[in-house]
Amino acid sequence: MTEIAQTRKMDADNYRYHCSMENFIMDEYSICREERQYAVFLYNILRKYGKKQSRAKLTGEEKNNILEIFEACGIEADCDIEHVFYEATFMRDFFERERRYSAITKHHDNPAMVFLQQSYKKEEKTKTDFNRRLIEYAFKSESENPPEMNMENEDRENKYEDDAYLRYNLGRNLPKGCKDLEKIEKAETVREKIRAMMNAKPDIAVIYKKSSQRYLLFIECKCESSEAVYNGVNQNGGNRKKEKLRQCSIQYDVARFLCDHYLNKELSKSDPNAIHLSPIMESDKKSKIIKFTRTNKKTKKRNAKEESNDGKILIKTLIDCNNKIFE
Repeated sequence: MTEIAQTRKMDADNYRYHCSMENFIMDEYSICREERQYAVFLYNILRKYGKKQSRAKLTGEEKNNILEIFEACGIEADCDIEHVFYEATFMRDFFERERRYSAITKHHDNPAMVFLQQSYKKEEKTKTDFNRRLIEYAFKSESENPPEMNMENEDRENKYEDDAYLRYNLGRNLPKGCKDLEKIEKAETVREKIRAMMNAKPDIAVIYKKSSQRYLLFIECKCESSEAVYNGVNQNGGNRKKEKLRQCSIQYDVARFLCDHYLNKELSKSDPNAIHLSPIMESDKKSKIIKFTRTNKKTKKRNAKEESNDGKILIKTLIDCNNKIFE
């Protein structure tokens, strides 16, 4: 090969490393490092090939790639996906819907005017059952006794001055001077967990069916970033110590709360409409982590034990499978 030919080849090879719009999403050399972009591609794939009959129609390398992606996510071959949600803010939105529904019930407003966000009276005395169940779950998950306000009692409402804990979004800074809220604030470990749960949103949430049962799975996507942690408070011998609330563990708490304490509150576990926590989340006690990688080469792990069950998807494979959807 002549020197000129070698130079041209080097220029062609190096072009893929240049900063350009064409190279932003390309292959394993994609410039993009944002996991949300790759999470959108994964969302598309799970939506497109969610039914097992649609996966059965695939052949060759395409079929192998799709099955590997589903396996990495912890979704078995005999599962049918019913719903896929992107960055779903379940806790905040379920709370707000219940609060608005309560307002309609109390004031006899037109549901369409409220739910279509054309008109909504934020009545201070509007109450929801969502917070009561959330507080009870958070206290029990920390092996603490729930405050009296949270127990079933026919005379409960007559015992408290304001029932403020039922009306406010507990993911925000709470107003001062409410005795009920002060009881929650004093239990700092529980308070931080509630705050984190209300603000949590998995990158992808999947409801799938297997053997006539429905399951909820949370997927947290990572590219070059690591799992986020939040500051909590640990009561130890009367001394306040900071501890870390791990992102995927908080998401597990959200899924556990929704399945066992909220969505199925009027259903038996055998009811076909009931939603169960996915087996992989039940086992790992955290949401499923998916890592978008540029190569199959193994890298040194900071904590091999914790990362052993993390799913891995090649960025090039993800991009190719997403592109085929839109061909």
